[in-house]
Amino acid sequence: HLLVAFFALLGVVLPQELQVTLGPGITFTPGRISAALLFFPALLVLCRNGRRLLLCDFLAPATAGWMIVASISSVGVTAIPTAGGDALDFLGGYLIARAYFFGRPALDTFVRVLKVLAIIVIIFGVAGSISANMITHNASEAEGLRLGWVRAASTFDHPIFFGVFCALTAAILLYWEKTLLGRSV
Repeated sequence: HLLVAFFALLGVVLPQELQVTLGPGITFTPGRISAALLFFPALLVLCRNGRRLLLCDFLAPATAGWMIVASISSVGVTAIPTAGGDALDFLGGYLIARAYFFGRPALDTFVRVLKVLAIIVIIFGVAGSISANMITHNASEAEGLRLGWVRAASTFDHPIFFGVFCALTAAILLYWEKTLLGRSV
């Protein structure tokens, strides 16, 4: 599942400017492209014999459906592309994680890929902050400045998203390591 982990996590860290527009309101960001391409293979993996169904396997599609229904009821049918995209992001992420990252060996692969991509993303963030410009985006924005420094955003749309990615990745990596030496590195 090394390629699946790489492809899925690449969809998370690639800049959103790399999106593909198929029509009015229908855009596929890198993460959405990953979710869409891995959606049906993940369903096939989950439908194999020997896989136990969990309550979440029913609640996740219900939540995605509710996202669409709630948007239609409050905004109208014009909300379908946006709500459908958000539902695909949510349900696709759930199905991919449930299908491919179950068990210790699969999670080890996921964490190994996450480490490599986190290092790359952090290098872009540090380089952007030092060079006073958002390297992976078109231009540095005024809201990205704090105390005269460009806030590191790396490949993410906003510095807050980069901070959330770093915080969650640090927590995953910290608790994944079993030894004190591994946790301190």
